[in-house]
Amino acid sequence: MEEEFREGLERTGVRRVLFVNCCNAEGTSSGASHPFDRDDQARVLSKKGKKQAEFSRKWFQALDYKHKAFVVSAARRAADSAQIMAETRHGAGADVSMILVPSLHPLDQCPDAHKMFAQMGYASLQKYLEAGGEGALNNYAYIVMEDLLDCFSRISQGTRGDTLTIFGHAIFLNAVARRVAGSMKVSEEHVNFLEGINLGEGEGLLLETGGPDGPLLRYLHCKNLSVISDHPLYNVL
Repeated sequence: MEEEFREGLERTGVRRVLFVNCCNAEGTSSGASHPFDRDDQARVLSKKGKKQAEFSRKWFQALDYKHKAFVVSAARRAADSAQIMAETRHGAGADVSMILVPSLHPLDQCPDAHKMFAQMGYASLQKYLEAGGEGALNNYAYIVMEDLLDCFSRISQGTRGDTLTIFGHAIFLNAVARRVAGSMKVSEEHVNFLEGINLGEGEGLLLETGGPDGPLLRYLHCKNLSVISDHPLYNVL
């Protein structure tokens, strides 16, 4: 799957994959887990979530990348997060496709991973791997990657842009990013860094090929613009 996925990226001219954890939805308590059911799909952004999306524009716009497509889960808040964060980047009516990949919202996917999320809530991928979750999360990641491969057929190589931006959810998004990082042959150091991130609402993980030192990963956020981590893979924008 990982080799096939890398070939798909190359065919469509994608050299960056940006994963964004969508913003806060109504009915979500800070730090509390919730079921990924059909009611969850219908939840809209809360006032807090809209402010998060507006604030996250700062790092999203600072990238100044040309987006080939926005890929969103079946949850309404994913599309709403994408729309708000991209608003001033592209302007109204910009020619950037929004593609639905339902499996990015883990409804009916991987019950073992759901069970772990109900117990552990929001935490780093490393915590889930230490608790024995690698098999369940890998299974989920491969389901999503297969669906992403299908959506590549709707993205022409001639389409403007070289960045595929994916809006998903919590630990499940990190699990997909980890396997995509493997397909892009990101270094072990960077993968270990990814596993340690507890991705917050409105934050992003960027995987990029073609750099002078090979593929790389960056953690993108602007939670507190006055504090910048000294870790070289952090980008507070």
